[in-house]
Amino acid sequence: MLVLKRWEKESWKDCAIRYAKHYGLEEEVIEEYNKAINLGCAEDEAAYCACEEWDILDYEPEVTNG
Repeated sequence: MLVLKRWEKESWKDCAIRYAKHYGLEEEVIEEYNKAINLGCAEDEAAYCACEEWDILDYEPEVTNG
């Protein structure tokens, strides 16, 4: 599962920028984030989509019972 984890009191935009910074893609992710916001997406969805566009989301292991 791909995840985008926001720190406490961090905006979704800042969260996306934090992920992008590791790859030097801050401006590209901000551009995608702004496009999504202008299309009416919620901030969390815009951040997720912007990071997904550049394949910079983290993988989180699936939890299984048993």
